[in-house]
Amino acid sequence: MSKIKLIYDFFRLWIKWGDRKEAWEDAKFINDKKIQNELKDIDLRLKKHFENLDNGVH
Repeated sequence: MSKIKLIYDFFRLWIKWGDRKEAWEDAKFINDKKIQNELKDIDLRLKKHFENLDNGVH
């Protein structure tokens, strides 16, 4: 995790929301490579699932 990006995201979110604690937690979350890779995997599985539906709902 890049500390500069983490700090940048923290200040950006703090300014946006005004809540220091929430901004810190969210900055750590969005900069966690493991979590982001898991979310990408879930996203790809959902995309494949909806593409393979026979009823055309997507």
